[in-house]
Amino acid sequence: MKRQRKNFVGIIGLFAVAAMTAFAYNIPIPSVNAESAGATTSITVNVVNERIPTMTIVDPSDGDVVADPAVDVRFTFTNADSFVFHIKNNRTGDTYDINEPLDPSIDPAVASGTQVKALNLEDYGTYGDSFTITVSTVGVSNFAEDSVTISLKSVVVEQVDPDDPSNPEDDPVIEIKDKMPGVCSISIQAYQLPAGNPLFDPAIVQNVESLTARIVLPFDDALAESGQYRIEVTPLTCTDPSNPDDEPQPTGTPESIIINYTTPETPAVPNTGLMFAGLNISQSDYIITGLVIFFIISGGVLIYLKKSRR
Repeated sequence: MKRQRKNFVGIIGLFAVAAMTAFAYNIPIPSVNAESAGATTSITVNVVNERIPTMTIVDPSDGDVVADPAVDVRFTFTNADSFVFHIKNNRTGDTYDINEPLDPSIDPAVASGTQVKALNLEDYGTYGDSFTITVSTVGVSNFAEDSVTISLKSVVVEQVDPDDPSNPEDDPVIEIKDKMPGVCSISIQAYQLPAGNPLFDPAIVQNVESLTARIVLPFDDALAESGQYRIEVTPLTCTDPSNPDDEPQPTGTPESIIINYTTPETPAVPNTGLMFAGLNISQSDYIITGLVIFFIISGGVLIYLKKSRR
């Protein structure tokens, strides 16, 4: 009986081994499993490039307005072998490219630092134009760039706060920020909008050999009306002091700004009339009152005379 039990257990064990072997045989290998699932195995390799370039234009700033066409573009950079200057005239659409080598004073092994490039904007346009300057690094495989847009004007003029004790009429005040070379004076005219009638006769001429900080425009003296005005400033050439016939001549291009002007309030005139002016008494009332007073006084005089005779 015991022997039969052992044989039964052994047979069960053989069946278990056979089942496990069959199960293991039918399990797919990893490559087959991946193919059957339609998936792929990928390996990502990150390559670190230690020479990452950077570029920043330090001067001029974006939006600057200059009157001298000679402009120094100062920029800082890292990991650059050379540079490309891309200059676009925004009025004409013309573009210019300039290749600029690395400054010899900068160690090529470091290839980082600050560099300056001198430009003359008149080589790419004229007064009244704006320019977009882009500086790009040239290096290994990557590059970096930075851009600024600046404007070239014959004279840079701004309106400033007229609130000043020396300007009790609150006349408009302008300030000359900069001027092109060869300008010693400016002509100023104000045109009332929308008609465009000139306000000053003649136009105001102001010496600006050493930049005049503030110029008060005599609107009150010119009896200007409230409204909007276009202030036009025309640069004038320098003259030869030894030649009295040498007159200043317009040069460059006129520049304009728009201002709003409000005439000063007229102070209220105090009421210095008669004390009865505000009583709303008509002329006939004054006459009747006068007659009543006349009769009272006359009657009093007659009574006094009669008593005196007695």
